[in-house]
Order: sequence, then C-alpha cells, then structure tokens
Amino acid sequence: MLPITGYVDRWSARPGETIEVKVSVRDGGRYRARIARVICGDPNPAGPGYREVPVPWALEGEHEGEAQPLRLGSWIDVPQVDLLAGGLLAGGLAFAATIWPTRLVAGEQAVLCWTGAAGSLTLGVGPLGAFCRLTTPAGTQTLRTGVTLTERAWHSIACVIDPAGRLHLGQLPHKPRLDRQEQAERSAPLIGDGLSRGGLTGAGAVAIAAARGAGGPEEHYNGKIGRPRIFAGALELAALLAAQRGGDPLAGAQTVAAWDFSRAMGTDTAEDTGPAGLHGTCVNLPTRAMTGSNWRGDVHRWTEDPSQYGAIHFHDDDVGDAGWRTS
Repeated sequence: MLPITGYVDRWSARPGETIEVKVSVRDGGRYRARIARVICGDPNPAGPGYREVPVPWALEGEHEGEAQPLRLGSWIDVPQVDLLAGGLLAGGLAFAATIWPTRLVAGEQAVLCWTGAAGSLTLGVGPLGAFCRLTTPAGTQTLRTGVTLTERAWHSIACVIDPAGRLHLGQLPHKPRLDRQEQAERSAPLIGDGLSRGGLTGAGAVAIAAARGAGGPEEHYNGKIGRPRIFAGALELAALLAAQRGGDPLAGAQTVAAWDFSRAMGTDTAEDTGPAGLHGTCVNLPTRAMTGSNWRGDVHRWTEDPSQYGAIHFHDDDVGDAGWRTS
C-alpha cells in the first residue's frame, strides 16, 4: 500500500451535502490536506499540461493520520451458527459444497468453515485436492485426498465426522476425465478421546469462501461455489457426494443449513433454506448470478431461470467498501 491512501464515500454531492474522506497513513503520522479545482488533469508534456486552482477550505492543513487496513478477498459471513442446538452432533456432522476452482496454485483455500471459541472445522481445496481441517482442544488434524482437481470444472467435495470417531473426506468430479481418476476418498481416526467434539460445540460462526483468522478472514477461495450445506445425523460419505452432485436431499440426515445462491441475487444476502434460516452476508462484492453446475446452456440470462445461476464467484483480491473510519 502507498504511504498515504484515501478514498471518498461518494463520487459527487450537491451544495450543502457532505462527502466523507477516508485516509490511511502507513505506520501512522500526520498528513496534509487541501482542495483544488482541477482545470486539466492530463500531465502529458505534449498536451496543455496539468493545471489546478487552489480552493479555500476550513480544514486545510495538517491532520493526525492512522493506519487503516485494506482486507481484500470476497466471502460470506454467517455470524451465528450453534452446532450444539438440538443435539446436532450426537449422530454425526457433515460439510458439503459444489465447487469450480480457478486458482489452485494459490495454496489451500477454505470453502466452508465453522469457527467457535474452542475449535473449528474447515472444508477446502488446494493443490493436493480437497482437504478437511479439524481443530479441537486435542489438537489440529488435517486430512487431504492427495488428488489434484481440474480447474474450471465442477466437483463435489464433502467431509464427515461419524459417531464411531472417524473423519472422512471425499471429492467427486461431475464429469470424469478420461486420462486420470479424480474421484478420491480418505478416512482417519479422530485424534484425542473418541469424537473429541469439545471444540465444535456451542456458539460459533460460518465463513463461506474463507476461514476466520485472528486478524480477520484468511485462506480466501478463488472460483465458484454452489449449494454449500451442513448436515447432521448418520451420514455416508459416498451418498453425501452423490446427493451434493445433484443438489438432492440427503436421506436420513438433518439439514442444518443449505444456502441457495439463486435467491436474493440482487442483494448482499445469502439465503439459507434450512430450518434455522442461517442467512449470510456477502463481503467485498463477490460476483453473483453465475452459472451453476446445473446450467444446461439453454438460458443465457439469469432472470429467465435463476435456478441455473445458483453459484457465486469469489476472488482473493475482490474489494468492496473498505470500511475505514472517516478522516
């Protein structure tokens, strides 16, 4: 970032209205502010040259500056998700999503992440395929499929914690390749005592297309996501992957959350069709109304059939309102 960076909250204003100026000074310190009427903003030496006229201003002069962070990357914030409610963890827990990754070289990227006070569960994708990371008071355990996924192609990924104390992870391409096998499943016993679910109980929050870190969102995902879902109950990984591929209900499972990105596409709201209504908010302007894995190619405007445009495209360098304090 430049030593002094700033922006305004609007492009224009009428007489009597207010424009707020947001300024960030790297490492802090003072800065000088002034206003000028720009007659010509073209610095080309072959042209008329840059010309401005100073304008008197009551706030002209030096001001105390502060460093304000610029957090890039689009994601969805779901602030309150309680995995303890209704005994959800008694029979198992599963995360699933349909993804269309675009930049796997960027490293491991979170697709669906729940974070609580004592633990977290993350389903994501990286250079070595899908991964699942479970953090509890017993420690951190990461499981990877070890099979690279094709970029710009649809895949279903899922992870399951079963009542027997095992962690399962799987990935399923929607269109199998002829030259190599991308479908993969892995399983491992949970570390710690039994299910070691102490870190997954109680109040927490979900992030879609990112993980929550101490300094804010991190591990931003690049690509499209459709149908991120959370289930509880007796769950089989193969059945979950198959159901996720078609967007079908999962027999014998309780739906905790099922976000439908084909709804409310004119807003920043990510609607949850599950029983608890765990709606989220899009942060940093991810691209909505994107073709989903069910797009047939016969509709080229999302308004004609929103159900075929139920994906959101996320980027790790997206930015919306930086949210800086007014200077």
